[in-house]
Amino acid sequence: MMTAPVLRLSRPALAGAVVLLLAGACGDDVQGPNDDANDDDPAAELLSTLIVSNPVTSDATAGAGLALSGFPFSEETVFVSLPPGSVSNGETAVIQTRGAEAQATAAMVDGGFDPIPLAAGAGDTLDIRIELAGGGAPLAFYAVVPPSIPPVIVRTDPPPKKRDVPLNAVMLVVFSEPIDAATVTTSSVQLLLDGVPVAGTLEFEDDANLILTLTTAEPLVPGADYTLLITQEIGDLDGGALEASHTSAFTTVAQSGAPGSAGEGSLWVMVFGDSGACIAGAKVEVVDGQRLGQSIQQTEPCSVWWPFYGGVLFEGLTPGVEMTIRASAWGYVAQEKTVLPGFGDAAQAVQIFLDRHSYW
Repeated sequence: MMTAPVLRLSRPALAGAVVLLLAGACGDDVQGPNDDANDDDPAAELLSTLIVSNPVTSDATAGAGLALSGFPFSEETVFVSLPPGSVSNGETAVIQTRGAEAQATAAMVDGGFDPIPLAAGAGDTLDIRIELAGGGAPLAFYAVVPPSIPPVIVRTDPPPKKRDVPLNAVMLVVFSEPIDAATVTTSSVQLLLDGVPVAGTLEFEDDANLILTLTTAEPLVPGADYTLLITQEIGDLDGGALEASHTSAFTTVAQSGAPGSAGEGSLWVMVFGDSGACIAGAKVEVVDGQRLGQSIQQTEPCSVWWPFYGGVLFEGLTPGVEMTIRASAWGYVAQEKTVLPGFGDAAQAVQIFLDRHSYW
């Protein structure tokens, strides 16, 4: 059985009707939710993947005892996200509430972006522009904020069918909206090995209850098939639940418990702020173990999907031998973490979330 979840904050939101306007299109060329769509049209596929939450009211967050620092929350706030692989050459997404000054920008990673907050209410129109790599004509959308829709899972890490997952990997689930902490239990979120739950700890990594992690009590079994299960018990503060259970199967790296040879291992580190955004300029330094004293500065954006890019990469390490790293950034509280490098090109990926200084 898992230990009791370590939880921070929570609250609700949901997904909306989206209209796509290709760059340069107007009038009858605009494709709406009720229009006939060509299933082979990438635009039509994009219409079905963009996620817009329902509004979250300040009364609801206050009633739940939440104080979400670092977010531009107003009387009503929505969350917008796009699953990975939605726009393979997408570079940046800009979202703005039509007729208002509220605007948010997200760096796209692997064709998607995690939920970002924006002040908006039910029925409001959100204008969305995706800039493409290489300077191609941008894609322009608009989405109508819905009054209510169930939460969904934007992505999981490891992703489905991932192989060679490191034995000290932390499971991660990104939700489309803040989740009610009371619904996160050892039965609603499980890691299964041969159908048996694996002991571990559940914890929200961000102050908005969007990113949930599951850290196992013991290292994963080498060369084993695991299944991450998220059930319909998960819900938001409005009482909306997942429409269906979600499973994500993956396989761990086939290695012995003994440390590998020097030079065979690598370690990938990504440093995020309390809002879930990658911190440009963050420094990662080895403070104990192999490569003591080595320091590398992080670049932006960071990718938390395979293949990794951005972040910090340590190469030529001895796999399976502990080392302690320290992540720091201006305005944030530094954090240390003891890790085990992975084998070969299947670098162990470590995500570190830093809290802002109380005076910041």
